Amino acid sequence: PEATAWEQFKYAFDKAQGITSYAADVLEKYVPLGRLTFDFSNGFEHHSPSEVYGEEFKDATPDQRRELIFQNHQKFLENKYGSDMQATGAPAFLGEVLKGLADPTTLIPLGQTYKAMAATSAGLGGLWSVLEDTATVGEIDPLKALTVGVASGVLAPATVLGVRALTRPIQTRGAQKVMTEAQEVLNSRAAKGYIITDIPKALQEEGVDLVRVSKAQQYLNTQLQVPAAANPLEEAVKRSVVDDSAVSRLYSPALDKYLGTLATRVRNISEPVFGRLRRFEFNSHIKTQQKLQVVKPFLDDVVSLPRVTKDALSRHLYNGEFDAARGLMRSVSPKMADDFAVVLRELDTVGDDLIASGNSFEKVANYFPRVVKDLNGLLNSLGKEKQSKITRAIADYAKAKEVSPSSLPTAEKAEIIDLVLRGYRMTTDTGKPRFLQQRTVENITPEQLKFYTSPEESLSTYLRGAVNNIEKRNFFGRAAQNSAGRLNADSSIGRFVADELENIPQDKQDELASLLMSRFVGGESTPSSAVSLIKNLGYMGTIANPISATTQLADMGVTAFKTGFKNTIKSLFNAKDVKLIDIGIDQVISQEFSDPGVANKALNKLFGVSGFRAIDTLGKETFINAALRKNTALANNAKGVEALRSKWGEVFGNSFDAVVADLKGKQLTDDVKFLLFNELADIQPITLSEMPQAYLDNPNGRILYMLKSFTLKQYDIARRDVVQKWSSGNKMEAVKNATRLAGYMAAANLTTATIKDFLLGRDIPPENLPKEAMWALLGVYGLNEYTSERYLQRGDVKGALVNQLVPATPIFDAAFTLGTELPKDDPSIASTLRAVPLVGPLVYAWFGGGTELYNERLKEKQQ
Repeated sequence: PEATAWEQFKYAFDKAQGITSYAADVLEKYVPLGRLTFDFSNGFEHHSPSEVYGEEFKDATPDQRRELIFQNHQKFLENKYGSDMQATGAPAFLGEVLKGLADPTTLIPLGQTYKAMAATSAGLGGLWSVLEDTATVGEIDPLKALTVGVASGVLAPATVLGVRALTRPIQTRGAQKVMTEAQEVLNSRAAKGYIITDIPKALQEEGVDLVRVSKAQQYLNTQLQVPAAANPLEEAVKRSVVDDSAVSRLYSPALDKYLGTLATRVRNISEPVFGRLRRFEFNSHIKTQQKLQVVKPFLDDVVSLPRVTKDALSRHLYNGEFDAARGLMRSVSPKMADDFAVVLRELDTVGDDLIASGNSFEKVANYFPRVVKDLNGLLNSLGKEKQSKITRAIADYAKAKEVSPSSLPTAEKAEIIDLVLRGYRMTTDTGKPRFLQQRTVENITPEQLKFYTSPEESLSTYLRGAVNNIEKRNFFGRAAQNSAGRLNADSSIGRFVADELENIPQDKQDELASLLMSRFVGGESTPSSAVSLIKNLGYMGTIANPISATTQLADMGVTAFKTGFKNTIKSLFNAKDVKLIDIGIDQVISQEFSDPGVANKALNKLFGVSGFRAIDTLGKETFINAALRKNTALANNAKGVEALRSKWGEVFGNSFDAVVADLKGKQLTDDVKFLLFNELADIQPITLSEMPQAYLDNPNGRILYMLKSFTLKQYDIARRDVVQKWSSGNKMEAVKNATRLAGYMAAANLTTATIKDFLLGRDIPPENLPKEAMWALLGVYGLNEYTSERYLQRGDVKGALVNQLVPATPIFDAAFTLGTELPKDDPSIASTLRAVPLVGPLVYAWFGGGTELYNERLKEKQQ
């Protein structure tokens, strides 16, 4: 039978190759690597070149390998589509075009001018031709490359400029809309009495996308206007919410914002507020884990369902058709229906908790959470009447919350839309907003299912959000909500600081408000999907491998310093009395790695396969068990109790004596778990509160903190245990701490560095160990031998700083190297092996000449 248009499209798509795939084929014929496959069941699996292309591939010449690679590709197409498959006409053309658009090189910006576009397009077109010839026939056709390059240089810019001309009116209206909404946000803020001194910060605090505003300003060549405050008498109070205070800090104000841990800065201002902040973080973690453990059997049930069954169950659940859902579950497994009953009981409990915490919350019959992942797609699928109803509901909600509609986070807008579609409307007849049931309920259609996350993701997200909401209200207390019963972090912070005035120095009130704003507003914003992708790919190419996993063993140095050598050794090799899950930590390596998205899931899988998570868990559990041993010993003598009181007395308040009693009785109570959570948070960035203020305030700027969160925490440890001890007059203790900290960190990091050198086959001259110990210690604080030799010894301080700030992107660097080296007669591409996730460092060292190159450089230095 003749192939359908869809089959021809798929065949053409699979057959076509872009720059990246041709480059991979060329690399394979010179440096045989085989194939790395991945799925969430088996993880990463490596297939040798012999397995993929046949036993003759190993000893074949590059030209013979090229032919074997081509045959393998043809065999794949024949197995999938048959030997007689042909693709012609529009379907085939569309398949080839889309395959080209799917190539990563399409992300390369062409530029703004016709000349820049032409040059970039011509270069990419010529590169494609060269790589195609090299990968398929083994000889480069210069005339063809020139022809393709010229055609690309002419057609691509013309197409881009034509599209720009056609879309300019639409872009203008869109930019004007963005500017109007942003100006309305500023006007509304000023009308409430806020003094606006920093427009970008004011917009960011209202949830406005600064990137969109910046692009709109550039496009229209106009600026936003700063409105005057409506009530100057409230300036002092409002300033604490709006301004990034420049009041004096304990140390450098500028550096503190970018390098200082937020929790430590809060503690320097107020111990009780610090205690409440840490309690919020602890409760959020442990209660979330408890609830997820309750529903985990059902989550596992859903994950294991076939796609068709899962889609049908999703619709039943999301549309409140619970009888049909139970029937489908029983047809799969009677146990699944029982697990679902547990979920419903937990959702009912969460609803009661939300009401008890002061939320204007009304339970919904037959409710199962459904989380929108494509807000625009869902809105576009609805009629104008429903869109109008949704717009009014969002406006009413924003009014009740005392914010502008444009400043509402996407997640809140999605929640409102979901409630409207369920048949609920917003009303303020009683003075408080409520959702009251109407007669018409909008069911999700099969076509709309793609706009929602899966049931397991929706349920997990809902539980996390509910716990976060409840614990935020507990943190702010009576300042948590406005007269309409809505939680507004901005105004809550102002009221909270006002309530705490007698406990906070006057010159620190603005700073505390600014820090809380960063944690509860900026900190809960997420970076763009593009930034998240770049970060996660960066981590895949740098630390998601066994060599980097070994680095985690150096954490034992901090453990020894904080808890004592004996406690560390006993806790390392003995059974663990306390697990991470006991203090609400489950698979959290650092807040630095907590971005959402598919790439993050793959990164977490790599962390597991590489051993990174296992060693990280070992380090954290060793620490909390060693801390338990140390604190238990302190609780059993009067001097030790006073030491505990000095460190934790104000944090625990009236509960301090109970903690001491629990430690004496060796009872693992919630208070003891909270103590261990505090101890771990002091040395590891396990919560948002342990990150710098600038990190929290700038979601997209978090990319600059890649691989630096642990280093910053080491600065924080040295600041608290050395610098602040010295400043407070305890100079002998400061010197003692500095000596112990340097000794333990140098020993631990030298040990791990030596282990890594051994695994990589590098020479380890004994006479070099003293110098290596020095660099091992300095490396903890971000200074390494490369930076010293490459920049500092040449007086290039600026270059050293830039090198420290620029995020590591080895995968992108490797792609660029391949693009520039492969066209050469003798390409130098072995170094790109280091960027391969999981196995890169080992493959480069053992098979790519990395070890030999390192040892040669080492000998040159010794001469």
